[in-house]
Amino acid sequence: MAAKKAKSKSGGVKKVILAIAIVIVLASFIQIGIKTFFEQPRYENYCNETIAPKALAVKCECRDNSTGSYYNMTETDRYYNECNGRFEVVNEKHSNIVFWISLITGIILFIVGVNIALSSIASGLMGGAVITIFIGVTNYWRYFENYAKLIILGIVLAILLWIGYKKLNK
Repeated sequence: MAAKKAKSKSGGVKKVILAIAIVIVLASFIQIGIKTFFEQPRYENYCNETIAPKALAVKCECRDNSTGSYYNMTETDRYYNECNGRFEVVNEKHSNIVFWISLITGIILFIVGVNIALSSIASGLMGGAVITIFIGVTNYWRYFENYAKLIILGIVLAILLWIGYKKLNK
């Protein structure tokens, strides 16, 4: 009897370890796949760090288009403001792609995980799905307005509560 109990405990530990391994490898696999096919923009491709500050240290009087006011800044500052703007536009587009791919893939994996009978694999798929969605959302999070963040979190919470009640409460 004691040997059977010890065996069932070690089997439980194995299942947990398998589920954790699936979570880690699955989330990593998806993110590496995204990086392979949608390369993240590199800051140095938009802002040349080798420009000598002396050559651009000339002050200029610049106009703020949003307020119409004038202010002084160096050419170096102006250069970095412009290149940062170009980089940010491309980076936002990339983050948006990562968000949608991670969200859709994560939802599909979560649904598959909920419907698999083997608990260690189901838990691994569901955990990997949650991590994948989390990575996608955090990648694009700073670009969302607060109302969008609230709506997204509310929808996700409602779905999780529904799944917990309908699918896992058996």
